[in-house]
Amino acid sequence: MNASIGVLLIMAALLLFQFAYMHHHRPVPSRWTRQELVTQLYVCFCLSVLAAGVGFLVNFFTAAGERDFGIAELGEIGVIVVIAGALFAAMRRQWRRFKAEPAAPQEAGKPTTSGAMQHSRGRA
Repeated sequence: MNASIGVLLIMAALLLFQFAYMHHHRPVPSRWTRQELVTQLYVCFCLSVLAAGVGFLVNFFTAAGERDFGIAELGEIGVIVVIAGALFAAMRRQWRRFKAEPAAPQEAGKPTTSGAMQHSRGRA
């Protein structure tokens, strides 16, 4: 059971980090990813989940000689890894779509360099 929980927590931490990475590196990042405190807390949470998963795996391997390891545990770990792989692949497809998405137009009242150049060309 500890092996299943450990693998589940590790995969959850990796998927949570992938989710944040994907939203942070969009052409127009999500608002919550631009706040330093929020992103630091999110990364600390991801690292805590990852550490708990590694702890469960270490506990499992240190106590592996004391109990039997059956096919059911291997099946659980396999299912968790397959589901996490499918979720990771789906997130990668969504990431490609985010990268292809054009940047949002600038807010009115905030001049851009290209807009200033077009404006100065119009006067000449």
